[in-house]
Amino acid sequence: MQNLNTCSVKELLVLYSAVLQSLKDKKIIRTNNNPVGDLSEQVFSAAFNWKKELNSHKGYDCTDSKGNRIQIKGRQSDANTVRLSAIRDRDFDILAVVVFGSHFNIRKAVLLPISSVIPLFKHQDLTNSEIINLNLKTVDKLAGAQDVTDIVSAAFDTL
Repeated sequence: MQNLNTCSVKELLVLYSAVLQSLKDKKIIRTNNNPVGDLSEQVFSAAFNWKKELNSHKGYDCTDSKGNRIQIKGRQSDANTVRLSAIRDRDFDILAVVVFGSHFNIRKAVLLPISSVIPLFKHQDLTNSEIINLNLKTVDKLAGAQDVTDIVSAAFDTL
């Protein structure tokens, strides 16, 4: 493998673009805008055989076999508290969260019912959305939380 420290900025960006295109070709990501978010949707849908909605679908990303609407959030972070991206619509039943480490190891994957998520919402006037700061050390203690780290990690390894 090429030593990335010897690459110019332009060379690194060309490599980055090639990686994104390859991930698109493999149908792992849908756009170049949010590869971690797209990867999160792909790994959860693979793990649980969820039906992915269209990329522009409002409120949720997937549905399960019982008709539950699932909003998926993913972050890459080595911190114990992670800020999830904005939630602009509460029209979902389950929040699925995956946190990848700096080398894309899965640190945590959890399913949370909407009832346990609403108390965590912090409203952001600027974007008219809700933000959640999720503590990975205590998330399992939320009512109805289901740790699915092993299941999601196994699915990720098959992609």
